[in-house]
Amino acid sequence: HVDEAIRAVQKDYAIDKTRTSVYGSCGAGFFAGRLVSKYPRRFAAVVYNKGIFSRKLSAQDNMGPIQPWIEATNPDNHIIDSKNIRILLVHDGSRRMGHGEIELSKEFLEKARQKGAVAEARLDQPLYTTPDWDMIFKWLESCRNANVSEAPSDFLKTAGYEGPVSEIFSTPFIIVRGTAGASANNITSMVEFIKTTYAKQFYGAEPIVKNDYEVTEHEMNNYSLVLVGNPK
Repeated sequence: HVDEAIRAVQKDYAIDKTRTSVYGSCGAGFFAGRLVSKYPRRFAAVVYNKGIFSRKLSAQDNMGPIQPWIEATNPDNHIIDSKNIRILLVHDGSRRMGHGEIELSKEFLEKARQKGAVAEARLDQPLYTTPDWDMIFKWLESCRNANVSEAPSDFLKTAGYEGPVSEIFSTPFIIVRGTAGASANNITSMVEFIKTTYAKQFYGAEPIVKNDYEVTEHEMNNYSLVLVGNPK
């Protein structure tokens, strides 16, 4: 829902679209990269604080078909190859549990510079308990993207993929309850589980649920369908 949130802010305030940037700390650095990958000409800069830049493959991932999907979804190369965005890497050198190690920032910086990206770094500088916002905003003052476009990229589809699955739940969707064959009780239980989980994640919202025979041609063309059923 980030696109919707940005548009809401732009509606209520006098926002300069050429100077909108993204900040991500820790694992949010990965998602900041995904956001810029999806909107490659929308932002002026991206700031990583103790960032994680890509998913790393486990030994199990290397054995199966998930490997090329992970490589396709990783945003680090998309950020580095972008000609519209400036990059700032911030890391205080600490080894906080779960945060990206400083070595990751150094590797990303080297890779970015080798490919000619506009990347700067503030590494091994104490940040105490909070980021140095004065320094970050001072750096952002000169960041501007004069060629703003809100058009999304199809980088995943270009690579032959959809996803991740969670993106279904940020677009119009219908949960379809299968009614053919046996196991009706199990299907109903699973539908209720999905509804309950969705409500917890999205502040009490109730998804649309329909029996399979109720779904119209219009809905099949305009909604993502989450099918709950059996082989029949």
